[in-house]
Amino acid sequence: MYEIQDSVFRWALHQSQVTSLVLFGLGILFGLQGFRFARVLLSLTCAAGGFILGGVTASLLGLPLFGPSLVLAGVLGAVSLWHFRLGVALAAMFTFGAVASYLAGRFDVSPSNAMFAGLGGVALGSALFYLYLRQTPILITTVLGAGLMIVGFLGLISRLAPSLADTFVRTADEYPVMTPVLGVMLCVLGFSVQANAAQGDVKTGGGGFNRVELQ
Repeated sequence: MYEIQDSVFRWALHQSQVTSLVLFGLGILFGLQGFRFARVLLSLTCAAGGFILGGVTASLLGLPLFGPSLVLAGVLGAVSLWHFRLGVALAAMFTFGAVASYLAGRFDVSPSNAMFAGLGGVALGSALFYLYLRQTPILITTVLGAGLMIVGFLGLISRLAPSLADTFVRTADEYPVMTPVLGVMLCVLGFSVQANAAQGDVKTGGGGFNRVELQ
């Protein structure tokens, strides 16, 4: 099956408790309070997307991978930190493109279909940015937070209850809908918490550093 879930889960099983705890903590930060640090978090997201995109481009051109990846990561990260609206747009395209490719990989064996699904996700991210400007940073951080929480939690239980972690990985591989459904549940929780808290900030005049409408 053409998808990265198994590779990520197997990687998580071999991480230390400290690394897993950091990932889980970052997931909670992204998922439940991401709007408070949206400018920084989305800048990191753009940098990660740029690193991957730079590596893919360098590979297609036959160039060394690390240099172009690092340069593009730095450029996109810096630009998104300086211009928040652009950072939101780029992060939305990277995030939903990756999610769409992941979902296609969960249910299809064709790499080409996963690539086309990724392009559809990029288009969806662009549309969300233009249609729901204020909500898009919250949605992005909840999606990223859900993924980090799942990976971090798996790493933690791999040390505390190895048999449970192995069962989780096998079941997630056997039932393709399991992990996406779990991710949706965490996203709904995170979006609800963040939306309510962000509304309170709007009423009290807070959140100026991350106000996407003004930048």
